[in-house]
Amino acid sequence: MRTRPSRPAAVFLALLVTLLWSTSFILVKNGLREIPPLTFAGLRYALAAACLAPLALRRPVARGLRALTFRGWGGLAESSIINGTMLIQVAILAWLFLDESLTLSQVLGMG
Repeated sequence: MRTRPSRPAAVFLALLVTLLWSTSFILVKNGLREIPPLTFAGLRYALAAACLAPLALRRPVARGLRALTFRGWGGLAESSIINGTMLIQVAILAWLFLDESLTLSQVLGMG
């Protein structure tokens, strides 16, 4: 049975996530001065995967992953696709409500 984290642990995790999200913009802005965008994105995701892999290999998590059915993997893929369209959703909302315009290269990049 899974237990909930204590209040101090939950507050710590919330602050950690806030810190990581808030520093992301600064790291990306400075990192893109030195590294091409595609390489930089690949490095970010590879680093994230390396950090999360030990957690995914823990017995309860690994057991849960092995127990996923075809339908369960489909649900994960579906939510990933929906999450991946967030950029398009934000672009459309910015166009509708903020009068932002996209260049052809931006539209092609989203495609």
